[in-house]
Amino acid sequence: MSEKDALEALKNDVLQEAILQKERITEKFNEEKEKVWEQFKQEVDARVKSIEETAKRKASQIEKKIISLAELEANKRIYMAKENIIKEVLQKAKEEILQIKQRKNIYAIILEKLVSEVVKAIDSQQLKLRVNPEDIKLVKEKILPMFRGKDIEVVGDNGISIGVVGESEHIVFDNTLEGIWVRKEEKLRTAITEELFEK
Repeated sequence: MSEKDALEALKNDVLQEAILQKERITEKFNEEKEKVWEQFKQEVDARVKSIEETAKRKASQIEKKIISLAELEANKRIYMAKENIIKEVLQKAKEEILQIKQRKNIYAIILEKLVSEVVKAIDSQQLKLRVNPEDIKLVKEKILPMFRGKDIEVVGDNGISIGVVGESEHIVFDNTLEGIWVRKEEKLRTAITEELFEK
């Protein structure tokens, strides 16, 4: 075997080993990614439960004070107290969610899920993604390669804190924290009201 053939064989062996190594790393990364996603969901559930328990205690204290007031005044104060508690619980939950951006590895997975939902929901060959300017690099380098074959433009939008807005010629899909919050707020408000005040 000539020296050139030996070098070629060595090059092929190294290339094959690199491909196998990449596949193992990719497989391990995907497993870890799913574990992190599940852990994040569990942490959010635990935080929401803790917030609900705190809100229950505060609601109980407020209701005891209100009972002694005259009926008309009591109804007004009860309504305002409940509304304030609901706003406080919602605000605290929103603040907790906003803190996730500080945990870069978890935030990258969440942003990937949000972008994937937008791309799948719009299902267009051409679309524009608007993200927080700080997230452009992450989206372009880590997330867009998953959507080869699609013409996707990524632009910065300072009005977005977490998430993505996808736009095609006919569809706009807001998958930002703010957009999700708007879609879910009434359900959250109803659930909090039922949990705290209707038992």
